[in-house]
Amino acid sequence: MSVIVITIEGKDALLIGLNQSVHRVRNWQPIFEKIEEAALGYFRGRFENAGPGWPPLATSTEAQKARLGFGPSRILIRSGALYGSFVKGATANISRIGPQAAEFGSSIPYGVYHQEGAGVPERTIIEVTVDQEERYEEIALNELTEAATSLGFEVKAA
Repeated sequence: MSVIVITIEGKDALLIGLNQSVHRVRNWQPIFEKIEEAALGYFRGRFENAGPGWPPLATSTEAQKARLGFGPSRILIRSGALYGSFVKGATANISRIGPQAAEFGSSIPYGVYHQEGAGVPERTIIEVTVDQEERYEEIALNELTEAATSLGFEVKAA
């Protein structure tokens, strides 16, 4: 568990700091943007590392790729559209980030079939592991600590 301890000296500093803090805590957009960057990088890494744990391509799929001129390629990377959609601003990338909510990922329709294994081998692209949760928490705490420090608060690790 992480804790942020804020020490304030003086009534005026307290009122000003609390007023500015409330505004910053209500607007999570900068935090969501950093989490999005980390998450998209992690998801792209899953393509680059074949999961890990993704089942290998079927012989028939490898033959089909060769017949269609795609040649040997990594799992789930044929045209590169799905893989490329996990880059912010790319075609088919979803990036909707507001002050209280965020949504990011891919709008490629066949991605969900691979994600859920619907009619094809399951190859989970979007996965939030305990390690990922901890990384996103660390990003949020760093941003909140930086915000508190920029307002003149002294922040100490507890």
